[in-house]
Amino acid sequence: MRRPLTPDEKEDAARLRKLYDRLAGEMGTSQAQIAQEFGFANPSAVSQYLCGRIPLNLNAATKFANFFNVPLKTISPRHAETVGIPTDQSSILRELGVTPNCEVLPASDQARKVLGNFDHLVVDRTVKSLSAGTFLVGGGDDARVILVSMEGDTFCVKGLGDEGTEVRLPPAAEPLLNVDGRVVLMTRKF
Repeated sequence: MRRPLTPDEKEDAARLRKLYDRLAGEMGTSQAQIAQEFGFANPSAVSQYLCGRIPLNLNAATKFANFFNVPLKTISPRHAETVGIPTDQSSILRELGVTPNCEVLPASDQARKVLGNFDHLVVDRTVKSLSAGTFLVGGGDDARVILVSMEGDTFCVKGLGDEGTEVRLPPAAEPLLNVDGRVVLMTRKF
C-alpha cells in the first residue's frame, strides 16, 4: 500500500495537473507521448503524477518542467529550493537519480546554441567514449557541447563549428575530441 502524499506533494501534483490541463491541448500532446518522451514504460506513470497517486520526485518534476518549458518552481517550489542550493551537489544528484560521478554545470552560450534554452547540464564524467547522445568535449574553458548520432561507423557531430553544421568523423578521430563526459540531464531555470 502506498503512503499518503504530504500536503506539499499534493500541491505539486495539483500545480502539475493545472499546467498539463492548460498546455497539453495547446501543444497537441498526450500522456502517452509524454511517457514516451520521458522513457516511462507506459502512460499510467504520467497519470499517477498528474492525479497525485505517487509523489513527484525531483527527476520527474525536472522532466515535466523541461517538457512544458517552465521553471521548476512553477511545478514544485520545494524541489526548486532543493536544487537552488549549490553547496551540496551530491544531494541534488541523488534526487535526480543520476550517478555520484556526475557534476552539475552551468550551460555555456555555446551549449545553448546547440541544445536550446537550458541553464544547467548534468555531466557523467566517467563516460569517455562517444556513442549516440550529447557530450561535453575539449576540456577546460574551451569545452563544447556536441550532439552525436551514428551512421554506420561514422560519427555525425553537431556543435563543433560555430555555424552549427554537422560534421562527419571517422572512429579514428574520437581521441582528438577529448571527451569530458556524457550529458545525462539538461534543466531550465529553477
